[in-house]
Amino acid sequence: SLPERNCYLFLEMILAVRKKFYISYISRDLQKDRVMQPCSVVNQLLRYVEKRILLQEQPFKIVDIPLKGSSEKYLEEDAVNEASDVMVNYSLADRVAYYRENGLWEQIHLKTPKKTDIKLRRFFPDFAVASPDPKRDKRIIEKITLKELTKFLEDPVSQGLKHHLKVYDEEKTIEEITLKEDEPFYSEFPVDYNLKMEPLKLWLDIYLSSEGSKPGQQMGEKIYERVYKKFSRNSYTPEGGFGELDKNALKDDVLIRAQTLTPILEKLASGEKLYRVFFVGEQTDEYIPSINTLSVERFKPVRLTVKDSDSLGEEIETKVELHGQRPWIWKGTGGDWNMLVLTGSGKSPGKKTPPDKYILEPLLFWMFCLSSNDGRGRIGDSNITFHIVYKEDVKIWAYRIKESEANEYLTRLVSEYLNQKKMEWLPFEAVTSQSIAPHKLRDDEISEDKKARFQTELQEAYAETASYLIKLANPCLPDTAFDKVRGRFRVFFEFLDGE
Repeated sequence: SLPERNCYLFLEMILAVRKKFYISYISRDLQKDRVMQPCSVVNQLLRYVEKRILLQEQPFKIVDIPLKGSSEKYLEEDAVNEASDVMVNYSLADRVAYYRENGLWEQIHLKTPKKTDIKLRRFFPDFAVASPDPKRDKRIIEKITLKELTKFLEDPVSQGLKHHLKVYDEEKTIEEITLKEDEPFYSEFPVDYNLKMEPLKLWLDIYLSSEGSKPGQQMGEKIYERVYKKFSRNSYTPEGGFGELDKNALKDDVLIRAQTLTPILEKLASGEKLYRVFFVGEQTDEYIPSINTLSVERFKPVRLTVKDSDSLGEEIETKVELHGQRPWIWKGTGGDWNMLVLTGSGKSPGKKTPPDKYILEPLLFWMFCLSSNDGRGRIGDSNITFHIVYKEDVKIWAYRIKESEANEYLTRLVSEYLNQKKMEWLPFEAVTSQSIAPHKLRDDEISEDKKARFQTELQEAYAETASYLIKLANPCLPDTAFDKVRGRFRVFFEFLDGE
């Protein structure tokens, strides 16, 4: 079995040791403030050492490593002893940090040998800023993707922190690594989402590349089986009885979505021109294989010059390039454009349900196309209709946006995204779900009383947020929140018609 194989590998590793063997483990969950124990194999080794190797009644000592490399525990007299030498830190930077934190640096520095003093110079750099060379523009073009701007609309504080601190989604968190290493009982996000989307995308590719052969349930099941098998080989899915239950439940979900998607396939196939993907600038998302037989449209990136504020509040001018891509776009026989939007959502929105977060990325991308130099010439001023596919329902929204409106909106949005002076808490779900809806009100319906009520409701919503990251960032609720929400989200609710 898998546990037995792992135990044997652990035994082989121990037998390969010549002098010393160190075993480390995470001993405390800082978020839940609880003590964590080593795994059963390590505990078994610990008991064996205590019973067979150490003297009677002599317990095995586990050493707690400090979280900080500059901890004073590294400098204690008995830090290194006969039992253990793990409390050794050779980092010169940590040693200097300890002396400076405890006010001992001046007296230590007087006794520092010249050779060591030379090594220490790199820890005390000169932060003086040289005057810029007026003959040379050293500014770097800021590249922003469609996904980043969409996430900013959904949660401006979290995405703003990631951008300013250069934290990217590609970096795996400890929780994600743990989930991957531990055998799951069922497929969790993002695995379950990918298991729903990948079969549907392959199904669309096969159907639309086969010149009109009707999609069948059997073909959908075969594609799903192939995708699930690929995920199983990578140990993303559960095994045994749990795996069978998980597999069947997700298969039923995929087949329902395929049935919901079937009526739209006729519209895709009967359009004047079908495109597998539109690119604006570089590829930023799904890879399109070279064997794809459908048309691919490529536009140059959107280039903007925006004004924003740095961390000191000083106004700066930044050159920006916008990049993004969206699949499944077709031109209807009447000249209007259409876009298919697949979602992993299981909800069934009613007829009077307004657009939700799934409209943000596709409409934002359409504004990319309208703002691109070669994109607006190719698209023209036609309407765009979005077909948003849920599990058992399809919502259709039509828009008509002018080139000047798209360019002005993107310039304002990017400027707010790059602004480092103060983050503002205006997440899409929160600001569009209050009883006062700035994004829906007509100009003649706006009053100071409604603005004040909206500000109060928003403050109550912010007080209830449970995100520790957001509270740590300490964002502000601007006094002009009503106007900001209206300017940022109104465009998504000004649709021509919807179903």
